[in-house]
Amino acid sequence: MFTKEDLINYLSDIQTMETNMRDTYAEILKMVDDQEVKKVFLALKKAEESHKGIVEELRKKAIQSNLSD
Repeated sequence: MFTKEDLINYLSDIQTMETNMRDTYAEILKMVDDQEVKKVFLALKKAEESHKGIVEELRKKAIQSNLSD
């Protein structure tokens, strides 16, 4: 059975992945000179930051929820 703790851990793992991808795109941005390519990686970086925020909100709601353990 998928418990509240499982859900919180799962969301924490997803948040870590989103952070890692955001950081990866930020590093790539430092290495790319082509402005069109930079725009793509900047958009990806911003999307990952947004995803990270969404997952954090879900994690907070899961922590506060009345889901059975």
